[in-house]
Amino acid sequence: MRPSIARRMWTRPDLPMASSFRRMSFALFRTDGDVGRIMAVRTPDREMLGIGQRIQDQLALCSDALAYMTRPYGGEAPLFVLTRTGIGVLSSRYRLAAGLGLYLHIHTQPDAAARLINRGVLGVPDGMAFSVTEEIRQMGDTVTARDDSSYSALLEAWEAIRLGKDGVFTVDGAGSLPLYRLREGIAKLADFVGCGLTFTLPREAYGHGDPRGVSVKCYRPAAFEAVLLCLLAEVRERSATRRGVCRLDPCPHGREGLALTLRYPLYPDETFDGEDFARGVHDYLTAVGETWGLDLYAPARLTPSREVNGLSDVTVTLDWLLDPAALATSDIKARLALARDRSDREAEPTGVEEIPWDDGF
Repeated sequence: MRPSIARRMWTRPDLPMASSFRRMSFALFRTDGDVGRIMAVRTPDREMLGIGQRIQDQLALCSDALAYMTRPYGGEAPLFVLTRTGIGVLSSRYRLAAGLGLYLHIHTQPDAAARLINRGVLGVPDGMAFSVTEEIRQMGDTVTARDDSSYSALLEAWEAIRLGKDGVFTVDGAGSLPLYRLREGIAKLADFVGCGLTFTLPREAYGHGDPRGVSVKCYRPAAFEAVLLCLLAEVRERSATRRGVCRLDPCPHGREGLALTLRYPLYPDETFDGEDFARGVHDYLTAVGETWGLDLYAPARLTPSREVNGLSDVTVTLDWLLDPAALATSDIKARLALARDRSDREAEPTGVEEIPWDDGF
């Protein structure tokens, strides 16, 4: 029997894909509380892996994979797993920071990839660089001539995973990074997610000098990266144009922490279920932010779109108000509530004049 079109999309090593995808699709899922619930996704088949589904059920994950997902700590090496759709990698990089697991599906032939891995083309699966499940071990290491076509996709994906293990946002010893580096990192995540992003600056802030000389505090880069991945996947999923705008606010109200606003024109036929689950994702990300002093504000009220006539904008603001290293978790949550009360974010979405920040700025 010939494989279905959907099956070929998951397992063809020559599947046409954007170069920034690095031969992978991805899903972010919860590892605390509602374990396995998918919070963000980019895949070729939403019926197989969609927002709100449980990843362990959809992919028929083995016991080794389930044990990896439910461990109470993070920092383990990535785990190669066989799934209902092919072969992929489970990562715990966001578990401690955001209570989220990451699944990266590799678009290549799973049996060929398993044999290549067992043959040692990626190194020794010793639990330091990576591990493999028993299912993969049992597939042997006898490589065939046909396996050559799967090698390049496997290697490209693994190199991206290995090079990205330290995260997108690199901060200095004081927890700071230049604003232009922040912009570069967000652009890389948007490319990986597959949504277009336009960057802007508030005109008032730009009047104080060149933003390329400004640095901002990013206290927990891994948590920030996970939150952004979820929000950018939302832009891809719900935007009428599959694009959004990211306004970077350097040092708002004299604070050192980073601040940004994402907005996108809502797809006009968005279902109630989609809206309800997006609100649930925002609630979860708000709780993640509260642990680290990061305020996430997503007002239910929509505003007329600045970019597309006749549509409404969804707006989400991230504002790092407190340094989590300086306060206990209970103090962070209490002081974050006070800081929110003092902010004037309610008036923010439509009242800021912006200028574009393009690559040649």
